[in-house]
Amino acid sequence: MLSVSARSSSSPFPSPSHSPSSSSSSSNLSTMAMDIKAINVSLARVASLVAIALFLRMAFSISPSFSPSSSSISPSLSPSFPSSPSSSRSSSSSSPSLEKNAENDDATTTSAILLAGRSPPSSSPSSSFLSSDGGATQTLLPKASGLNLPSTINHNDQVAAEQKDGEEISYGYEVERVRLRTRPRGKHGCNRDLDAILKLIKPSPIYGPDVPRLRLRVRYETKERLRVHITAVDGAPRWEVPRNLFSTSARTESERIKSDGESTEGGQSHLQRTGSLQQSSFSSQARRVMLGEGSSKDREEGFSGENKEEDKEEEEEKDAEEDDLTTVMEDGTLPMSPDPDRHPLSFSYTDKPFGFAITRHATGEVLFNSTPGTTSAVRTMAFKDQYLELSTATSPDSSLYGIGESTRPDGFRLTPNRTHTLWAADISSCNANMNLYGVHPYYLDLRKDGSAHGVLLFNSNGMDVQVNEDSIQYRVLGGVFDFFFFTGPSPAAVTDQYTQLVGRPAPMPYWTFGLQQCRYGYRDLHELEDVVQNYSAARIPLEGMWADIDYMHGYRDFTFDPEKFPEEGMRSLVNHLHRHDQHFVAIVDPGIKVDANFSAYQRGVQADIFIKDVTGKPYVAQVWPGATHIPDFLNPRTRSYWEEEIREFHNKLGFDGLWIDMNEPANFCSGVVCSVTKGCPVPGVPPYICCLSCQGTDSTDNDHSGADNVSTKWDRPPYKINSYGQHAPIGTKTLPASSQHINGILHYNAHNIFGLSQAQATLTALRSVMMKRPFLLSRATFPGSGAYAAHWSGDNCATWKDLAHSITAMLNMGLFGISMTGSDICGFRGNTTEELCRRWVQVGSFYPFARDHSDIGTLRQELYQWESVAETARKHLSLRYRLLPYFYTRMHEATSSGLPIVRPLFFTFPKDAVTHAINQQFLVGRGLMVSPVLEEGAEKVNAYFPEGSWYNLQDFSFVQSIQGGRWVTLPAPQHTINVHVFEGEILPMQQPGMTTAVVRRSPFSLFITFPAWHEPCTDYNLAEVSSLIADNQTAIDSIIADKQMAITPWLCRQGHPSLFPQTEPLLLSATAKGDLYIDDDRVVQEMVVRDELDHATYITFDGGIKVYARGGQSQTGKRSAGLYGKGSLQASVVKGGQFACKEGWMVDEVVILGPSWAPNHLTINGKTSRLQRDVQTSFDPTLHKTYFFDMNLKLCDGFTLEWEGQW
Repeated sequence: MLSVSARSSSSPFPSPSHSPSSSSSSSNLSTMAMDIKAINVSLARVASLVAIALFLRMAFSISPSFSPSSSSISPSLSPSFPSSPSSSRSSSSSSPSLEKNAENDDATTTSAILLAGRSPPSSSPSSSFLSSDGGATQTLLPKASGLNLPSTINHNDQVAAEQKDGEEISYGYEVERVRLRTRPRGKHGCNRDLDAILKLIKPSPIYGPDVPRLRLRVRYETKERLRVHITAVDGAPRWEVPRNLFSTSARTESERIKSDGESTEGGQSHLQRTGSLQQSSFSSQARRVMLGEGSSKDREEGFSGENKEEDKEEEEEKDAEEDDLTTVMEDGTLPMSPDPDRHPLSFSYTDKPFGFAITRHATGEVLFNSTPGTTSAVRTMAFKDQYLELSTATSPDSSLYGIGESTRPDGFRLTPNRTHTLWAADISSCNANMNLYGVHPYYLDLRKDGSAHGVLLFNSNGMDVQVNEDSIQYRVLGGVFDFFFFTGPSPAAVTDQYTQLVGRPAPMPYWTFGLQQCRYGYRDLHELEDVVQNYSAARIPLEGMWADIDYMHGYRDFTFDPEKFPEEGMRSLVNHLHRHDQHFVAIVDPGIKVDANFSAYQRGVQADIFIKDVTGKPYVAQVWPGATHIPDFLNPRTRSYWEEEIREFHNKLGFDGLWIDMNEPANFCSGVVCSVTKGCPVPGVPPYICCLSCQGTDSTDNDHSGADNVSTKWDRPPYKINSYGQHAPIGTKTLPASSQHINGILHYNAHNIFGLSQAQATLTALRSVMMKRPFLLSRATFPGSGAYAAHWSGDNCATWKDLAHSITAMLNMGLFGISMTGSDICGFRGNTTEELCRRWVQVGSFYPFARDHSDIGTLRQELYQWESVAETARKHLSLRYRLLPYFYTRMHEATSSGLPIVRPLFFTFPKDAVTHAINQQFLVGRGLMVSPVLEEGAEKVNAYFPEGSWYNLQDFSFVQSIQGGRWVTLPAPQHTINVHVFEGEILPMQQPGMTTAVVRRSPFSLFITFPAWHEPCTDYNLAEVSSLIADNQTAIDSIIADKQMAITPWLCRQGHPSLFPQTEPLLLSATAKGDLYIDDDRVVQEMVVRDELDHATYITFDGGIKVYARGGQSQTGKRSAGLYGKGSLQASVVKGGQFACKEGWMVDEVVILGPSWAPNHLTINGKTSRLQRDVQTSFDPTLHKTYFFDMNLKLCDGFTLEWEGQW
């Protein structure tokens, strides 16, 4: 076992038997290095001959039916469909084909897959909309879907290609040479990095030829992040995720290269952060390619060395050629890091077969372990042209979260024996356990002791991630292994570190936290106007009115239906909304209709910005307008084109935000090459039925005429991921994998980042066009998408199960760095019910993104349609609007720390293992807990309360958990959702209103929660008190020291004057904290505060109470005892107080829960205030509530309150 670590630690593995002998001398080491170098030269020559032989073999096996015009042409593979490889990596026989399985399997159960997007009129959904728990369930695709797949396929089958008897998928790699490098790293000492060459132990033909030699690089990138990167040494550069799509300065390894050149094979290149394409620095032939033509400024910025420390590192790496790599030390160890305490993680590995582990120094815990044989499911690493495999053992103490996006009936925590397919697809989120719109190869591992770490595989290729009882297995269609390990050790810290890499959540405008309304199927402009008016008449707040694709002319982007949604009328509607402080959002799909008379199409053709098929022509897809071309958002010219289209559209309409949908990208057809041979769309035929003529892999051409002479190896990868839950071809209902972006980048590699690239281009355009903070909603996501867009859970169904799933979906997106998220309130597909909609409004009132949205042909479900729903909406939206300052401040927190607005309970209570499994409750911020009803007919809910005091935000009743959390059954009448605030919180609130603008102009309230306090004792028995204190002094001291919140009768009795004649012992001390961020989002794009500007203010609140015991004199002159308390609240302006002054914001009331005394003295900023004259006050001993109002405290100046009282 060899290790590279910040300091020495015990290895999690036994030493390999073939490690060099510790008795060898240092002189022998030098000789051995020279011999190995000579041997390597010979091996390199042999490897070259083998490579030539393999090339000739492949060349002669190419099917003559391939078109010679495409550089992506490859041998035709006709894979059979055997079952998944066993954990021993071998198979004794091939499995029968899918077709045969389908014919012979008569005992299957079936359920319908719902494609996402919009549907024809539908009836109320039933359980058939949901595929079952994903075990061995069979799935039936409806004929209307157009999918050319076998009717039934077992979910547990994994497709293997030409697997032979007893053959391994991979025999693994061994370490050939290793180099350690020590380099300075800022203020934190030195980094000990590792470079190594890995060589193949033995080839295997399964899933294609193995890559013979790999380069491993291990980097301690930051104090909290470790990176492990594995790629090919020789041949064409491997695809890596374009780092220029991200809002951080992190770079791909290949962005260190400075030499010019062009990419070669199949677009195996990648983008530099500022707009360049480059090959991997791990190749000796690495060269640079500019992204399109670009400008000279783009070129200069792309390679100008914006980080001088990294430029210096590049020069150092140039000098470190392969032959400089040394052999491992004779004793099988590596020198200890020169800075032992700098990094909390260590990297260690075995050299044959190669595997590695990541260990936490402080505890010795193994966080990631890919050493073959660690468990039966951890197998040797595979690295082939189109297939990568790597496994890691997992701890029995682990709870795992993430790896998305999919609808999971099992809940938020990942369950064993599930395969999570990561391939963006236009599938309705009604379907359980299937790949949906987002691709996030990231998980958070939370241990029972509350420690956490995160793991990201930064790879955009399609993959299956299998979660087993004791392992996680990655099966990837290409690219590289690029792992990032985040140290934590808390869940909040992991999220902070993750979003430091991929980008912090984008700041959202204040108005987006109000209620939004949309429907697919509004018939005309008058219906939009009626909806706005009806919300007003029902006294339900409405912030944003949305238009789905109905408003377009023939579903063309950036157009208006001249009869139903005329441009002038739409502009009038938007102006009306703006006059009433409301907003408008329009949908835009990526597909541009093929129409010579359509100006957006003409400009796109002229700019040459569309994705190409294998013939070099713009690929013809089909979405709502019919035949379309799809813009290539990796192309800088596309971004310029897109910005100008948005600018022209905004000049016409003045919208406040955009919604980009169908950007997986969706396609109603499947084929490698498609064309229009007849009218498309066909009159009278639904637009989602394919009307193109397509050729190629599993095309949707009805006649399927002719041989498949266009498909490439990219369209038919040897391993088939479990897309659609049926191992569907990866080109199903999307662009073909062989289609190409700029500079030959294959869609095979770039498919999963299409939505991210469109989001980046769209937000950049909106910022330029609107000159204020824009709003963008995107359906397809990838790591980093949260830095550009909000997200909703897609086309859900109006079912109780979907209501429950919405919480899991929201929590998952928070982990992925997408804070502004939610689900379609009341459900999108199918007819909702009055009760379901009523309960959904209650939950949706606490989504960060709250929108009611429904499908065409379903019953109307605007929140005023049922009076009971309207009543619930008024009640809970009123509470939401009061909490807008709190939501908005949490948005500010997300942009600076990555912490999601809505969080699982374990973010605040990681050491409470019960919270690790909770799916049906969630937190807003640190301490606002929502416990909804998620079952039909229920009027009570069983909720978990972690240890401490919790106050109901609506009636101020409290629940107290002592010595651990507890479950409590809460009443939940039809119009009530349970919302509790944890002790130690200071919530800023405002008055409710019909719009967010009205709320912003209202005075503030501060809601403070201190620990609950038992009634003081009034009976004194000196003998009893003396005995209790003598017997329990240690317990008393412990309770006081630990600030426990349970004050028992015997403890309060220690305040008797005969026991404490001269002193006033402190019985309880507790604090509360909060903050407030407010800004003018019409002026500032980011959520930052600068003293030189007057556009934002940030304020912190600190509160405290102390309870004492003391003696005193009664009116009769006799000594008496009692308790008295002191409280304080300080508001401190951290930055930007002048903005709050300009806006005139005041704090009008302060509500204090917890300490049970009536205040008899109050000072404000050091001056005594006369109660009931200068300031009004009230006290409720039953609710433990103290209330100050009519205070008129200026926020911009800060203030200090102090009060005291006695029982």
